Amino acid sequence: MTDTNGAASAPSASESARAVDYLSIAGSALQTPLDVLHRHLDALKAAGAALPPELRTHLTALNTATRQLDEVTRDLHHVTRAYEARKTSPAGENIDMAALINTVLDELRPLADECLVTFQVYLPDVFPAIHSHEGTLYAAIYHLILNAIVFNLPGGLVRVEAVGELSGVTLHILDTGLPIPQSEWETIFEAVRQRETESAKAHSRGLGLPIARRALAHVGGSVEIAHSGRGGTALRVRIPAQHKDAEARLAEVQSDLESVHRQSLAYAHDLRQVYRRFRALNAELESANERLEATNRLKSNFLAIISHELRSPFATLGMAIELFAQYGLDNLTPDQRDLYDQIALGAHQARQMVDHLLKAADLLSRETTLRLEPVELAALVQDTAVASLSLAERRGLKLSVDAPPRLVAPAIDRQMVSDALWQLIDNALKFTPAGGSVLIRLAQVDERAVIEVADTGPGIPPARQTTLWEAFSQLADPLQRGMEGIGLGLALVRLVALKHGGNVLLQSAPGEGSVFGFWLPLNDARSEDGQTPT
Repeated sequence: MTDTNGAASAPSASESARAVDYLSIAGSALQTPLDVLHRHLDALKAAGAALPPELRTHLTALNTATRQLDEVTRDLHHVTRAYEARKTSPAGENIDMAALINTVLDELRPLADECLVTFQVYLPDVFPAIHSHEGTLYAAIYHLILNAIVFNLPGGLVRVEAVGELSGVTLHILDTGLPIPQSEWETIFEAVRQRETESAKAHSRGLGLPIARRALAHVGGSVEIAHSGRGGTALRVRIPAQHKDAEARLAEVQSDLESVHRQSLAYAHDLRQVYRRFRALNAELESANERLEATNRLKSNFLAIISHELRSPFATLGMAIELFAQYGLDNLTPDQRDLYDQIALGAHQARQMVDHLLKAADLLSRETTLRLEPVELAALVQDTAVASLSLAERRGLKLSVDAPPRLVAPAIDRQMVSDALWQLIDNALKFTPAGGSVLIRLAQVDERAVIEVADTGPGIPPARQTTLWEAFSQLADPLQRGMEGIGLGLALVRLVALKHGGNVLLQSAPGEGSVFGFWLPLNDARSEDGQTPT
């Protein structure tokens, strides 16, 4: 506001009141979209690992911005509360400083407990008489102690010590947090300038410290940083026994309100930008989920159709081979018998591939239902291993089991888990040279059951390990095409583990063998529809 000569003039009381009314309305208006933003952020946080990495980065930024907006909204409420206190009692009132400080500490104690910060309070038995504005002093002391809590370290300390003097009260507030560079000892008290500096982002105090300094200035007091170093930061607060005339501070009040007004407008603009970005990211996420669901349905339907179309001719071929074995093997020459054995083995392997395709289609389908029951895992491991003993002997391998008894999974699909373990055993027997060994291990780690198959095979290069659990990965690797299979076995293991709320494990290095495995929760970690997000 300026006079006819262009000089600044003091604002009227009505203008100050209108400014405070605006801040009150702005604080209330910000609260509604903030509440909506919090609900959406909670929903996105629940999605967790399902979010793509670039969306998780945006989610972290949104969460930080929302916390800052919460602080600004709270600060706006404190500004209006302090002004209302001065308006109600412009000449001030007698203040019980001990009661005021303890009220602030009681209000902030839950936050201190949450941040693992402890209070140490030293107050004199008798305070000097203080005649001032209680609401203004409350806002100042509240923000100073709040700052000491928020920027402390877990397990830290906030020490509040008051010293009574004839001229008033000196309050020392010490924290054990990170030090503040001396170059920023003054700038952290400047609201608008603080928001524009890069260094302030590392020590951002929002509007709290600027409000505290302004509030103390309104009653003739002051706050400054006494020291800041490795042991933390100490603030020295001086509260005079008698506040200065409010009219003499009216110009400063106007400057304070204008500063906060500009800050609130900037944050309101940021909030609109954040909300628009949030809506765009949410739309992108929904679109990505829809595309993923469509791809999974297409893949599942394709596998099911192909598998069913292949099953009939292979069933006929298998029956013909069995009939041939019953009636014609005795009259075959050795070369013919070898040829027959190759045909029978090839037909068996092809039938296994078709079965794998059907299982993959079934597991990829959302309609798959787990047949859950309590299962004693050592017995399941032993039974599955026994079925592979003859194959291990034919290939000249030692197959052993280390499975402690009495480990029960309360709710798993026995057949699915057995099939997954069989795939790991078959994979180990397939890639381990004659004379080697395969060990099946069962162990409990915390609330998980871990099943592993260790072999003495050639090992797997790190670059190859990232794709092993993907379907048809073997088809894409020309070095492995001499081995039978189409690369669905390990993909099926992963699908089974994920269906049960678990995941897969792999440790391997060239020349050191491999350990493939999976873990299952020993509690029911699945969602209500029996599915686990993948």
